[in-house]
Amino acid sequence: MSTQSLREGMSYCPVLIHVNGVSDSVLDSDYFTEIIDFTDTLIKQTRD
Repeated sequence: MSTQSLREGMSYCPVLIHVNGVSDSVLDSDYFTEIIDFTDTLIKQTRD
């Protein structure tokens, strides 16, 4: 991520949104604050 000035009280949180899965090394890396499987979102919407 690039360094940019932020207002006081704000921060960056890296989030990964994926469709086809991620490797175990990515899951175990502790880099991403949140890892979202977009496929789960699509399945939930089609069931409703």
